Amino acid sequence: MCIFIICSTWIIGSFHVIPLFWYEDCYIVYSPSTWQWSISSTKCGITFKLLILQYLCEFVSGLNFLLNFSTWILIQGEKTRRHPVESRLLKDELWRSLGFFVAVTVSNIVSGWAAERWQKYILTCILWQTYHLFDG
Repeated sequence: MCIFIICSTWIIGSFHVIPLFWYEDCYIVYSPSTWQWSISSTKCGITFKLLILQYLCEFVSGLNFLLNFSTWILIQGEKTRRHPVESRLLKDELWRSLGFFVAVTVSNIVSGWAAERWQKYILTCILWQTYHLFDG
């Protein structure tokens, strides 16, 4: 089981690198003057932006939440409380992972609304500061 988790982590972590081997058609360039990433307007670039940058982040944070939630349900099903401290810590981690999933989702939506770099900076900065305020 441990080998499976390690291998799947490396596979998921390498998904975002694979399209970049075709650098003429599929590229990402950071522009410091606008504080934005420029992604190629080809089919590969659009697919890379949508599937890899947004959906992979949503998938990983959603998977983290589901694993924490399933573990919390298993602990709640115990007849005797063998690990009360761990149960409380897992509940806190469950709320953190749910908050991160919501923050990632809202950040992807909000960053698309802002056209100007300062608007994007302020919106995402306030969003992530609010997340860290409630994160503890």
